[in-house]
Amino acid sequence: MARSNIVTITVSEKPTAPPPTIGHISLSPSYQLITLYSDFTLNCKVTDVNGNPLSGVRVSLYYIRSDGSLRLTQVRNTDSNGTCKFGYVISSPGVLKFIAKADNVESNTATVEAVSTHDIYLKISPRTVQTYSGEEVTFTVSVKVKGSPAKRGTKVELYKEREHILLKEAYTDSSGNAYITVALPVGEYYVQAYCAGASDIDAIANVYVRD
Repeated sequence: MARSNIVTITVSEKPTAPPPTIGHISLSPSYQLITLYSDFTLNCKVTDVNGNPLSGVRVSLYYIRSDGSLRLTQVRNTDSNGTCKFGYVISSPGVLKFIAKADNVESNTATVEAVSTHDIYLKISPRTVQTYSGEEVTFTVSVKVKGSPAKRGTKVELYKEREHILLKEAYTDSSGNAYITVALPVGEYYVQAYCAGASDIDAIANVYVRD
Protein backbone atom coordinates (compact mmCIF):
# COMPACT_ATOMS: atom_id res chain seq x y z
CA MET A 1 0.00 0.00 0.00
CA ALA A 2 1.44 3.40 -1.06
CA ARG A 3 2.24 5.81 1.67
CA SER A 4 1.56 9.55 1.15
CA ASN A 5 3.37 12.43 2.83
CA ILE A 6 1.30 15.46 3.73
CA VAL A 7 3.14 18.75 4.13
CA THR A 8 1.39 21.69 5.73
CA ILE A 9 2.62 25.18 4.80
CA THR A 10 1.54 28.21 6.77
CA VAL A 11 1.78 31.55 5.00
CA SER A 12 1.68 34.71 7.05
CA GLU A 13 1.76 38.31 5.92
CA LYS A 14 4.93 40.26 6.52
CA PRO A 15 4.19 42.85 9.16
CA THR A 16 4.21 46.37 7.79
CA ALA A 17 6.10 49.08 9.57
CA PRO A 18 3.88 51.71 11.18
CA PRO A 19 3.93 55.13 9.50
CA PRO A 20 6.56 57.48 10.93
CA THR A 21 5.39 59.77 13.69
CA ILE A 22 5.28 63.47 12.95
CA GLY A 23 7.51 65.27 15.39
CA HIS A 24 7.36 68.88 14.23
CA ILE A 25 5.63 71.15 11.72
CA SER A 26 7.05 74.58 10.98
CA LEU A 27 5.43 77.42 9.06
CA SER A 28 7.60 80.27 7.79
CA PRO A 29 8.10 83.13 7.71
CA SER A 30 6.52 83.68 11.10
CA TYR A 31 5.74 87.27 10.08
CA GLN A 32 5.62 89.04 6.76
CA LEU A 33 4.41 92.41 5.58
CA ILE A 34 2.79 92.55 2.16
CA THR A 35 0.98 95.10 0.04
CA LEU A 36 -2.54 94.54 -1.21
CA TYR A 37 -2.99 92.34 -4.29
CA SER A 38 0.58 91.02 -4.11
CA ASP A 39 1.39 87.32 -3.89
CA PHE A 40 2.78 85.85 -0.73
CA THR A 41 3.90 82.35 0.19
CA LEU A 42 3.93 80.35 3.42
CA ASN A 43 6.52 77.57 3.55
CA CYS A 44 5.78 74.44 5.56
CA LYS A 45 8.19 71.72 6.67
CA VAL A 46 7.29 68.43 8.36
CA THR A 47 9.84 66.29 10.21
CA ASP A 48 9.73 63.16 12.34
CA VAL A 49 10.69 62.94 16.01
CA ASN A 50 14.37 62.72 14.97
CA GLY A 51 14.23 65.79 12.74
CA ASN A 52 14.17 63.86 9.45
CA PRO A 53 11.93 65.24 6.66
CA LEU A 54 8.71 63.35 5.98
CA SER A 55 7.42 63.07 2.41
CA GLY A 56 3.83 62.45 1.34
CA VAL A 57 2.30 63.99 4.46
CA ARG A 58 -1.07 65.63 3.89
CA VAL A 59 -0.90 69.10 5.45
CA SER A 60 -3.88 71.39 5.98
CA LEU A 61 -3.54 75.15 6.30
CA TYR A 62 -6.05 76.98 8.47
CA TYR A 63 -6.94 80.63 8.81
CA ILE A 64 -7.45 81.63 12.45
CA ARG A 65 -10.62 83.69 12.79
CA SER A 66 -10.89 86.55 15.29
CA ASP A 67 -12.87 84.29 17.66
CA GLY A 68 -10.12 81.66 17.59
CA SER A 69 -11.97 79.18 15.38
CA LEU A 70 -10.26 77.68 12.34
CA ARG A 71 -11.23 77.79 8.68
CA LEU A 72 -9.60 75.34 6.27
CA THR A 73 -8.05 77.17 3.32
CA GLN A 74 -5.67 74.85 1.46
CA VAL A 75 -4.33 71.28 1.54
CA ARG A 76 -0.94 70.15 0.22
CA ASN A 77 1.27 67.05 0.33
CA THR A 78 4.92 67.34 1.35
CA ASP A 79 7.64 66.56 -1.20
CA SER A 80 10.78 64.44 -0.75
CA ASN A 81 12.28 67.22 1.37
CA GLY A 82 9.31 67.25 3.70
CA THR A 83 8.21 70.66 2.44
CA CYS A 84 5.18 72.21 0.76
CA LYS A 85 4.08 75.74 -0.08
CA PHE A 86 0.83 77.64 0.28
CA GLY A 87 0.22 80.70 -1.91
CA TYR A 88 -2.21 83.58 -1.51
CA VAL A 89 -3.27 86.99 -2.75
CA ILE A 90 -4.96 89.33 -0.26
CA SER A 91 -7.28 92.10 -1.46
CA SER A 92 -8.31 93.62 1.89
CA PRO A 93 -6.08 95.31 4.48
CA GLY A 94 -5.64 93.65 7.84
CA VAL A 95 -3.70 91.11 9.88
CA LEU A 96 -4.21 87.42 9.14
CA LYS A 97 -2.96 84.48 11.17
CA PHE A 98 -2.44 80.91 9.93
CA ILE A 99 -1.48 77.51 11.31
CA ALA A 100 -0.75 74.19 9.57
CA LYS A 101 -1.91 70.82 10.87
CA ALA A 102 -1.23 67.16 10.07
CA ASP A 103 -2.20 64.12 12.18
CA ASN A 104 -3.27 66.38 15.06
CA VAL A 105 0.16 68.05 15.16
CA GLU A 106 0.06 71.85 14.86
CA SER A 107 2.64 74.28 13.55
CA ASN A 108 3.62 77.65 14.91
CA THR A 109 1.41 80.61 14.01
CA ALA A 110 2.35 82.61 10.90
CA THR A 111 1.18 86.22 10.73
CA VAL A 112 0.62 88.15 7.49
CA GLU A 113 -0.08 91.88 7.57
CA ALA A 114 -1.54 93.39 4.41
CA VAL A 115 -1.39 97.16 3.89
CA SER A 116 -1.56 99.72 1.11
CA THR A 117 1.71 100.84 -0.46
CA HIS A 118 0.93 104.33 0.87
CA ASP A 119 1.07 102.97 4.43
CA ILE A 120 4.76 102.05 4.11
CA TYR A 121 7.47 104.70 4.50
CA LEU A 122 11.18 103.97 4.06
CA LYS A 123 14.20 106.15 4.71
CA ILE A 124 17.77 105.17 3.92
CA SER A 125 20.94 106.65 5.39
CA PRO A 126 23.47 107.77 4.44
CA ARG A 127 21.92 109.30 1.32
CA THR A 128 25.29 110.01 -0.34
CA VAL A 129 28.37 107.78 -0.06
CA GLN A 130 31.88 108.18 -1.45
CA THR A 131 34.04 105.11 -1.04
CA TYR A 132 36.67 102.93 -2.72
CA SER A 133 36.45 99.62 -4.56
CA GLY A 134 36.31 96.68 -2.18
CA GLU A 135 35.25 98.75 0.83
CA GLU A 136 32.00 97.84 2.54
CA VAL A 137 29.23 100.35 3.10
CA THR A 138 26.48 99.85 5.65
CA PHE A 139 23.08 101.41 5.01
CA THR A 140 20.45 101.86 7.68
CA VAL A 141 16.91 101.53 6.37
CA SER A 142 14.16 102.80 8.65
CA VAL A 143 10.73 101.31 7.95
CA LYS A 144 7.44 102.69 9.24
CA VAL A 145 4.00 101.18 8.71
CA LYS A 146 1.09 103.55 9.28
CA GLY A 147 3.44 105.87 11.14
CA SER A 148 4.81 103.27 13.56
CA PRO A 149 8.10 101.32 13.35
CA ALA A 150 7.76 98.11 11.35
CA LYS A 151 7.59 94.93 13.35
CA ARG A 152 10.73 92.92 13.99
CA GLY A 153 11.46 90.53 11.14
CA THR A 154 10.06 92.69 8.32
CA LYS A 155 12.08 91.98 5.18
CA VAL A 156 13.89 94.86 3.46
CA GLU A 157 15.62 94.56 0.08
CA LEU A 158 18.33 96.76 -1.42
CA TYR A 159 18.52 97.04 -5.20
CA LYS A 160 20.93 98.56 -7.69
CA GLU A 161 18.19 100.74 -9.07
CA ARG A 162 18.87 101.31 -12.77
CA GLU A 163 19.18 97.59 -13.51
CA HIS A 164 16.88 96.67 -10.59
CA ILE A 165 19.38 94.04 -9.44
CA LEU A 166 18.94 92.73 -5.92
CA LEU A 167 22.08 93.41 -3.89
CA LYS A 168 21.10 92.11 -0.48
CA GLU A 169 18.22 91.67 1.95
CA ALA A 170 17.93 92.09 5.70
CA TYR A 171 15.28 92.11 8.41
CA THR A 172 14.21 94.88 10.74
CA ASP A 173 14.99 94.88 14.44
CA SER A 174 12.59 95.90 17.21
CA SER A 175 13.12 99.57 16.32
CA GLY A 176 12.04 99.06 12.70
CA ASN A 177 15.58 99.43 11.35
CA ALA A 178 17.37 97.10 8.95
CA TYR A 179 21.12 97.22 8.36
CA ILE A 180 22.45 96.24 4.95
CA THR A 181 26.17 96.03 4.18
CA VAL A 182 27.39 95.88 0.57
CA ALA A 183 30.61 96.34 -1.41
CA LEU A 184 30.35 97.65 -4.97
CA PRO A 185 32.84 97.84 -7.88
CA VAL A 186 34.08 101.12 -9.30
CA GLY A 187 31.27 103.25 -10.62
CA GLU A 188 28.39 105.56 -9.78
CA TYR A 189 25.21 103.98 -8.48
CA TYR A 190 21.74 104.64 -7.26
CA VAL A 191 20.64 102.11 -4.68
CA GLN A 192 17.06 101.90 -3.47
CA ALA A 193 15.45 100.12 -0.55
CA TYR A 194 12.13 98.28 -0.89
CA CYS A 195 9.78 96.73 1.62
CA ALA A 196 6.88 94.53 0.51
CA GLY A 197 7.32 95.96 -2.97
CA ALA A 198 6.92 99.55 -1.74
CA SER A 199 9.53 102.28 -1.73
CA ASP A 200 9.90 106.05 -1.36
CA ILE A 201 12.01 108.91 -2.65
CA ASP A 202 13.76 108.96 0.73
CA ALA A 203 14.83 105.34 0.20
CA ILE A 204 17.28 106.20 -2.61
CA ALA A 205 21.00 106.73 -2.01
CA ASN A 206 23.82 107.81 -4.34
CA VAL A 207 27.01 105.76 -4.17
CA TYR A 208 30.30 106.85 -5.76
CA VAL A 209 32.96 104.13 -5.80
CA ARG A 210 36.51 105.04 -6.79
CA ASP A 211 39.44 102.85 -7.74
